[in-house]
Amino acid sequence: MRVATRLSLGSGLLVGLLVAVIVVQSIEIRRLVTATSTLAGVTFETGSTSLELARQVDRLDEYTRKLFVTGDADYAGKAAEARDAAAATLARIAGLELSEGERAAVASLERAWLDLPLAADPANLLAAVGRASQGEALERALAAIDAVRTRNQAVLEANQAAIARLVERSAAAGAAATRLSVLFTLAAIVLAAVAVVLTVRSISVPLRRLTEVTRAVAGGALETRVEVEGNDEFARLADDFNAMVRRLDELDRLKRDFVSHVSHELKTPLAAMQETTRLLLDEAPGPLTAKQRRLLELTLQSARRLAAMIRNLLDVSRLEAGAMDYERRLWPLEELVVPAAAELEAWARERGVGVEVRVEQPSAEVRCDRDRIVQVVQNLLDNAVKFSPSGSTVVVRARVLDEAADPPRRAEVAVADHGPGIPSEERRRAFERFRQLAGGRRRANAGVGLGLAICRQIVEAHGGEIVIADNPGGGTVVRFTLDMAGPHD
Repeated sequence: MRVATRLSLGSGLLVGLLVAVIVVQSIEIRRLVTATSTLAGVTFETGSTSLELARQVDRLDEYTRKLFVTGDADYAGKAAEARDAAAATLARIAGLELSEGERAAVASLERAWLDLPLAADPANLLAAVGRASQGEALERALAAIDAVRTRNQAVLEANQAAIARLVERSAAAGAAATRLSVLFTLAAIVLAAVAVVLTVRSISVPLRRLTEVTRAVAGGALETRVEVEGNDEFARLADDFNAMVRRLDELDRLKRDFVSHVSHELKTPLAAMQETTRLLLDEAPGPLTAKQRRLLELTLQSARRLAAMIRNLLDVSRLEAGAMDYERRLWPLEELVVPAAAELEAWARERGVGVEVRVEQPSAEVRCDRDRIVQVVQNLLDNAVKFSPSGSTVVVRARVLDEAADPPRRAEVAVADHGPGIPSEERRRAFERFRQLAGGRRRANAGVGLGLAICRQIVEAHGGEIVIADNPGGGTVVRFTLDMAGPHD
C-alpha cells in the first residue's frame, strides 16, 4: 500500500469517527428534545386546562349559591354560561393526549359532571327556588359541584404523577445519553489512537530502518543492507539504497585491492633501491665526495619514507580485510616505548627536536602485541617530531592509571608535542583514513594520512581507546590506553 494511501485511509478513518460521534450525540440530543417537548407541550397543557376547569367550577358554585339566595334569573344565566364554559373545558381535556392514569381520572370527572343538576338545564334548578324543597335542591347541587371539584383535583394529581414519570424518564434518557456519548467518544478516541499509531508506525518503522542502515554505511559498514518489505515507496527507496551501497562496496573493494596490489608490487623494487643506495654510501663501488654522499643520504631518507607509506597502506588493507593478526603477551611498559623512541631519536635529532621518555612504572605489564603497540608509538612520535618546531622536545610518557586499584586495570601512553596543535573541531576526523589536517605547516609535512587511522584500529583491537587533547604547554597530546595484566595472567 502506498504511503499516500495509508495517510488518506488514516485521515478518512479519523474524519469518519468524528462524524459518527457527532451523529450519535445529535440523535441523543433529539431524543432529549422530544421528551422535553412532550413534557412541556402535552402534560403541562393538561394541568393548565384542569386548573382552568377548577376556576370555572368555582364560578358555577358561586352563581348557584346566589341563585338560591336571590332567585334572580340573571344568576341562572350566569350559571348556565359557567356551565357551558366548564363543559367546553372538560371536552378539551378529554381530547388531549393523556396518560393511562389521567384518562381514568378524566373519565371519572365526566361521570361526575353528568350528575350535576345544571348539566341538563339551569331552568330546572331555577324552578326549585321558592319551593319547600329549595334547601334540599341546593344541597344536591352543591354536593354535585363538590364531586366535580374532587374529580378535577384527581385529574390534577394524575397529571402531576404523569409529569413526575416523564421527568424521571427524561432524566434516565439524559443519563443514558451521557453514558452512551462518553462510551462512544472513548471508543472513537481509542480507535483514532490505534489508527494514528498504525499509520505512524507504517511510516516510521521503515524510515528508522533506513536511518539506521544509512548511519551504518556512513560509518564504513558497506556490507549492511536494508530489509525490503512490501511494495510501497519505502520498498522502492530501499531497493535503490541497497543498489547504491552494493556499488559503493564494489568500488571500495576495488580500491582496496588496487592499493594493496600496487603497494605490494612496490616493495621489491623499493627495497632494491634502498640496498643499492646503502652500498653506494658504504663506498663499495668506490669513494664518494661529500656532495655525492649528501645526495645519496637524501635519496635513502626519501626511500625509507616511501617504504613507511607503503607499509602503512599494506597495514590498512590488512586491517580492513580483518587479516591483521595479534600475538598478545605480557610486556613491561618500558619495552613498548623505549625501543620506539630509540628508533626515531636519530631522525628527530636531525630535525633539531629532542625526544624524552618517562616511564613511571617500568616493570608494570600490559597484555598486547608488542610489535603493533611499538608501531603505534612510532607513528605518534613520527607525527609529533614532524610537526614540532626546532629546539622543542617531544615527551613520551607511560604510566599506570588508578594505582590504588588492586590490581591496576589500565595503562596509558601519551605523546606530547609543542607544535601548532589540532583544532577541536578536527580532532574526531583526524583518525579517518587519508585525512590530512588543515594548516600550512601541517599540510606541507603531511603524509598520506594513514598513521592515526592505523593507530586507532590497533588500539581499539586491543580493547583500548585513543584520544587527542591540548598540551597545557602548547601543542597536542595523543593518549591511548591498554589493559593491564590481571590475576588470571
